Order: sequence, then C-alpha cells, then structure tokens
Amino acid sequence: MTCKMAVWLDHRRAFVVTACDREITTHSIEFEETPMSRPGGGVRASAGGSPHGVDPDQRRDAHHALHLGRFYDRIIELLDRADRIHILGPGQAKLELKQRILAHKPLASVPLTLEAVDRRTDAQIVAHVRHIFGVPLARAARG
Repeated sequence: MTCKMAVWLDHRRAFVVTACDREITTHSIEFEETPMSRPGGGVRASAGGSPHGVDPDQRRDAHHALHLGRFYDRIIELLDRADRIHILGPGQAKLELKQRILAHKPLASVPLTLEAVDRRTDAQIVAHVRHIFGVPLARAARG
C-alpha cells in the first residue's frame, strides 16, 4: 500500500491529507503557543533590555520558534508513513517545514514537492490533492 501525503499549512494551521491507495483521510493541526511567563520580583528593566541582559524581543522570538518547532514536529509525526510528500501553502511555513523534514532522517529520502497555493477550504484542498496524486473520487454504492 502506497501512502501519498499532502500538507497545506501556514503559521497557524496545518491540514494533512493522506491518500493510501484510494482512501483519503484528513487531519487538522492548530498552532498552539502558550503565553510567555513574566519575570517576577518587581525589578524594572532599564530602557531597551531586561534585568538579566536578555532582549525581550529575542526572548519572544525564541519562545515562538520553540512552539513553531513543536507544531512542525506534530505534522512530521503524521508524515512518518509517507511514500511521497507534497507541501502547499501561501507563505514561508512550507519552506520551514521542508527544512525540518529534510533534517528528519526517516523522511529525508522521501520525494518531496512544494507548491505555492493561497488559502483554501478543506474541501478545496482535498480536491486539489486528489488531482495532484491522481486519486479518483470514490463512487457511491447504488442499492
């Protein structure tokens, strides 16, 4: 059984479509970022920095990058059985996911393609993936 998988994503949501033979399944993953904790103690930071010498913008960026990495790892867990991967989406997220996949040893050798695609509904994504992978619509049983 061959499993072709496609991921539509941006930095807020991923929609994974799996086509194993003629069966299509989907999963949706939301980006979840926990709020940053605030330093306690009542010490005021001097202008342009924090009391510990760490720039608040750098701290916020590192916090976001950590959660973004976890988001990509959740997507990669679903892709582990893929024989082919197609990543589509509107922005930078698809390139970041590609780099993360190439660094993931079990998936590094799986054929991977990218496509720039604007925001679409879940049904439009499924139809697009069916077309890309050549999966026909399942026929309804007549009784």
